[in-house]
Amino acid sequence: MSRIPIPVIPDDLTPDWLTTVLREAGVLDEATVTSLSTTIIGQEYGFTGIVTRVTPEYDRVEPDAPASIVAKFPNAAGESLSAYRETVQRDPVGARRYYERCAREIWFYQQIKPLSAVLAPEMYYGAADLDEGRFVLLLQDLGAMRMGDALTGCPASDAGAVLRAAGTLHAG
Repeated sequence: MSRIPIPVIPDDLTPDWLTTVLREAGVLDEATVTSLSTTIIGQEYGFTGIVTRVTPEYDRVEPDAPASIVAKFPNAAGESLSAYRETVQRDPVGARRYYERCAREIWFYQQIKPLSAVLAPEMYYGAADLDEGRFVLLLQDLGAMRMGDALTGCPASDAGAVLRAAGTLHAG
């Protein structure tokens, strides 16, 4: 992949940047992103970063152009409310390990997901710069599916499905 700047926070996303990465991913051919909006999704601010829904507008209709995208920004913004983020900023070794975990998430989508029967969203773009402490991941938006709740947990049937999927992943 070419050297594309890695945005740090959702406000860093621009129509030009999104057009570039979606073209590189083979998702856009002729269309251009003309504008975009972002909305924080999930359980408020993520424990270790921010997850947003990006809604792009295009200059023309293109069959594979996503109507919305999920963008992950771990340790996203200095003003985000995360005790974890503050702890990592004080510990350079811990910070490095944190961004290595972020890079492994990209690696999962690039190397493991294509070989696995486990259902996971498509990755449109992922980049990590361990030296600069930057990471971004753009994923297929599965927002129409039923969401879990981190506070109340899940029914036993859902937990069983998760364990079966994890078993399939690790057996493959």
